[in-house]
Amino acid sequence: MAKLAESMTPVEIKNPEAEASEDSLNMTIGQCGVWAAENIEPDKEMSELMPNKPDLFSSHAEGRIAAKSMVPFTLDNSDSKPELNRSIEYFVEDV
Repeated sequence: MAKLAESMTPVEIKNPEAEASEDSLNMTIGQCGVWAAENIEPDKEMSELMPNKPDLFSSHAEGRIAAKSMVPFTLDNSDSKPELNRSIEYFVEDV
């Protein structure tokens, strides 16, 4: 934020600061504990954020479960050669 502020006017700085303050209200109490324990000043240095929205936690957990399940499946089925039921061009057009 400090580097970005160097190229902004005071009026341009005010909006991102307000948004950042609002975003900090969406952090868990655990986030504050991490900042305090690691002596981090979030407005001066970067830190990993801990969002408090359950849908973010659950989707992360689902992705982790899927990834962990995929490893043994891949090892057990190493000779499998999956095929798409549509052409690659179909997906390219869709993207």
